[in-house]
Amino acid sequence: MLATEREERIKRERDLFLKRQKIRKFKKQGIKLLEKIDEKNTYQVSLGTKEIGGEDTEEPCFTVHVKRKRPKEKVKEGLLIPETITLTNEDGETETFKTDVVRIDTEHGYRGGVTMILIIVFLVSVLLLGFI
Repeated sequence: MLATEREERIKRERDLFLKRQKIRKFKKQGIKLLEKIDEKNTYQVSLGTKEIGGEDTEEPCFTVHVKRKRPKEKVKEGLLIPETITLTNEDGETETFKTDVVRIDTEHGYRGGVTMILIIVFLVSVLLLGFI
């Protein structure tokens, strides 16, 4: 029984590895395409795994990080991120990949903004202490 479970796990991991390798061949093209759909709302596009109802499906996909996630019926025509994209690479291979739309937390600002504030506070405190 344990040998069978181990073989199944190894097969599942190998299949997942091959799927990830396949999506990497189309990475630049997919990111470029998805970033153009809704430039104002899209923060970042990356490779990830599809989540459904908070559960990771382990299915490689293009993850689109957006500032605001809205119901499909409220998104203007031409700005809706498709559920799948079909891409053709330089070698003429055509593949279809799933997409996943994830909302980023913008209520507290971006990490870069917080870092800049900390740097400014540090520099001001060093300058003030240096003049005392």
